[in-house]
Amino acid sequence: MVVELEDGNGSSVTTLGNPIKLSRNPRGADSFPPALGEHTTDILRSVLGKSSSDIDDLLASGIVVAPRQEVAVD
Repeated sequence: MVVELEDGNGSSVTTLGNPIKLSRNPRGADSFPPALGEHTTDILRSVLGKSSSDIDDLLASGIVVAPRQEVAVD
């Protein structure tokens, strides 16, 4: 089974659907996977307790990546 998934920017990708069908949960994957680094600053802040300056340092040094529009804010 082939499915087409759309991201939030209007792009789409054709991929293989899940071949396992469950009677109580007939839906398959219906969302686009997250982009590389999409949740980086959220995880660093909420899970690891990093400050904005710590996150900015990690991003500047290339240790972690985040989408360009994402900015660390306390």
